[in-house]
Amino acid sequence: MWCVSRNLSTHFLHLKISDQYQNATSQSTISSSSPQTAVNGEENECDWVWNEIKDEPRLDAEFEPALAGHLYSTIISYSSLTCFLSFHLGNKLCSSTLLSTLLYDLFLKTFSSDPSLLSTTIVDLRAAC
Repeated sequence: MWCVSRNLSTHFLHLKISDQYQNATSQSTISSSSPQTAVNGEENECDWVWNEIKDEPRLDAEFEPALAGHLYSTIISYSSLTCFLSFHLGNKLCSSTLLSTLLYDLFLKTFSSDPSLLSTTIVDLRAAC
């Protein structure tokens, strides 16, 4: 499982994990395969990384139904890594005078205007794990 998703889950979740969940995660296999190279390698790798990150919150939601709504609205519902990062950074940096929705739009436009930001982010995520 990806370190980032574990850190996000730890950040969001402060509840005791059930024995059933612990057994399921200890028996699960971690995908160590690399993304397949496609015509657009960066986009394919981004999708692969995002799917890997979402795997742990999906499992958490399955075994902890009380948290499912929160996990879906904060992680799983986002269709791409750029949308999720824009949401997460916007919420982290917002204030009473700088709304998270404004920051979300700003981050989304920034990721769209400079593809190297996403590439660098993916390299950092892979290096951290």
